[in-house]
Amino acid sequence: MNLAENKFLIITVAVAVVLAGGLIYYGTTISSTIEKEQVAQRKSVMSSMPRFASGTPANRKTIEAKKQRVAAMKKQRRKVIESDIEFNRREDAYVIPELTLKAEGNAKRPALPFAESVWDRNGLYFDFVNAYFAQLDEQVASMRPAALPTAEQIQAEAAKIQKVLDRQRLRETKTDPDAPSGRRPGSPTGHYTAGRSSTVTASDEASEEAIDKATQQLRLQQARRGDIYVDINSFDLMFVRNAMVTDLPAARIWDAHLAMWVSADVVDAIEQTIAEVYRVEKVPEDRRSVLTSPVKRLVSVMLDRDGETTRRKSTPDVRGGMPRAATGRARWREDDRPAAATLSQRITQPMYSVVPYTFTVIMPTRHLPLLQKKLIGLNYHTVLNIDIQPVDPTADATGLYYYGTEPVGQVIVHGELLLLSDWVRGTWQQPQRTSRGAETEEGTWLRPPLMPVSVMKDRLQPVQRRETDTDLIEGKLPRPWDPAWTPPETTTGRSRRR
Repeated sequence: MNLAENKFLIITVAVAVVLAGGLIYYGTTISSTIEKEQVAQRKSVMSSMPRFASGTPANRKTIEAKKQRVAAMKKQRRKVIESDIEFNRREDAYVIPELTLKAEGNAKRPALPFAESVWDRNGLYFDFVNAYFAQLDEQVASMRPAALPTAEQIQAEAAKIQKVLDRQRLRETKTDPDAPSGRRPGSPTGHYTAGRSSTVTASDEASEEAIDKATQQLRLQQARRGDIYVDINSFDLMFVRNAMVTDLPAARIWDAHLAMWVSADVVDAIEQTIAEVYRVEKVPEDRRSVLTSPVKRLVSVMLDRDGETTRRKSTPDVRGGMPRAATGRARWREDDRPAAATLSQRITQPMYSVVPYTFTVIMPTRHLPLLQKKLIGLNYHTVLNIDIQPVDPTADATGLYYYGTEPVGQVIVHGELLLLSDWVRGTWQQPQRTSRGAETEEGTWLRPPLMPVSVMKDRLQPVQRRETDTDLIEGKLPRPWDPAWTPPETTTGRSRRR
């Protein structure tokens, strides 16, 4: 091997050694850098381990901020729920009659929550019926009702008109002896019919013409003395007025309150509609009457069952003269209505109860959207359907209603009202417990249930009940409003109150 070949080999080996050394050095440097970074991270984690072991939060500020946010959201949720309940219960409009406990020093007690023992001991059934009718009378009076002319008024007015007619005909007879007398042929004491006013009986001095004129005049006069035709019979009456009621089922008492509350909303909606139309159309005070009112007559308001609102003849209840079918109207049960019975598809559920109803008014249909708006704005109402029909003149046997010259229609509104369970079925606050499960405070009723327990049991299916409802029905929750209630006994002899 010569020197040239040895130099080439030596140079090649030297270059390879230099490159290998460079690569080794570069790799060692990178590895050292990565190891230092990882060691720093590991040291940071190891230094925080004692803090975790001692229970100190990893980031106290973040955790506290999130806790405050959750607490604020819960507080806001409670405010919304309370606001919804106050809106739904309408304390000023949804009246629960106050009854006098005669056997307990004349103390006052609301009709709900219902306690049968208290009602029996104090004889509150008759008092409740009177309070029920008094409330409906207030609703009628608040609408400034227009009264129909009575038969006596028509006869008295007809006698006056007859005298005028007799004088006129007397003058005609003097000038024309062949002029008719104006009396109906036959007996002068017979019964005369004033057109459709078949209930009016003519006196000896009143002819049919006089009664017709008297009826027309009094119809117009009475229509000008009120805003709307309405009376106590327009409402879904649950009882017979002044009947000696000695006993009532809890379901009837509950239905009576539902009927009062629904009619209160319908009455308020009509009153607000009338007031706004008077204001917008600038109707003078002296011209405000049925003739200018946007709602001429409230025909009926009733609770509904499966859309059925027909009336049937009923027989009195032997216990107190109550209509067994509530004056012939079909009774309502929450669990009777199928899910597809209404447009909204709503049925009673744990969150709320559904109360279907129907009311009928006679009015110019141009004001119907305003009436619907006022009704929906009062509470959780949903208008399911509206039927508009022509007013049948033959349906009014008396013929004494007068609606003015503006065209009107008979409007039938089918709706439903939602009643929140936290109000009508009560709000129960669970016992407060410590972190170890010990109770610090007993549970209590923030709102006692208005719906009688027997009604909950009979009308609410298990899937429609809250856990609180089930516990109340089974006797696991106390009933402080009922002195006769005793908690159920367990095998150890202790109560199962929670």
